[in-house]
Amino acid sequence: MRAQSTTDAGAGRLLGLALLATFVAQMVGAALKRSPLRARLAAPRARGAPRGAPGRAQSAWARLRARPAPSRYFRFFGVLLSLHFVLSTLVAFSIPVLLGLSFDGWLLLLVIPCMFIPTALVWGALGPPGRERPGRERPGAPAPPARPLTEAFANLCLFSYALINQLFWSGLAVSNSPLGGAGEIPMRVLQTLLFLIPVTAMYYFSPRILFLAEQIDDPRTRLSMKLALASIAFRWIVGAEAAPGW
Repeated sequence: MRAQSTTDAGAGRLLGLALLATFVAQMVGAALKRSPLRARLAAPRARGAPRGAPGRAQSAWARLRARPAPSRYFRFFGVLLSLHFVLSTLVAFSIPVLLGLSFDGWLLLLVIPCMFIPTALVWGALGPPGRERPGRERPGAPAPPARPLTEAFANLCLFSYALINQLFWSGLAVSNSPLGGAGEIPMRVLQTLLFLIPVTAMYYFSPRILFLAEQIDDPRTRLSMKLALASIAFRWIVGAEAAPGW
């Protein structure tokens, strides 16, 4: 909070270093998580229909199970990828500012690719595996050996980036001023829908997109996402006094 609310150069550099470390970490995590994630997303292809299902139902079940969550919720993940790119752009340009660097030629050449690389790595991890050539299918082929320690490290890298962005936005999304009357509610609701919810989704959910690719079908995941949005929307619409010193 000191880096956000004061001109403390030391706090700003500390935040810049933390953002830089986690920004690089999430790229490493996305690269390492690509193979195990794509293997699990493609795993339903090998699952058969329920026993006793007729031929047509079995065919429909196979088509359904062949579509992982990013394909079934294409618009949702498309929006998250767009927000992920916007967040990467903001972070990539914020880091040099927090570190006190000037935007000269070499720095711009370094920052501009960093706008695209993280989202490209995430997109690649979400993409379906390459199609096998006709006649080359091996339904009984064993899966590649699992590397749980590598994926655990990847998850840690991704989570560190998600956590620092969540803390950053939580510090900025302070409560609105107390509600003065019912006449203010429509405008606050409009502000929530047009600004607060999209930005919250950008800071909270877009860094977690690779986790949501496997967890979005879990009702508990959906409930937690709704509660996160509802709590911030409630704070903004109803309003409250900010904590002392914030």
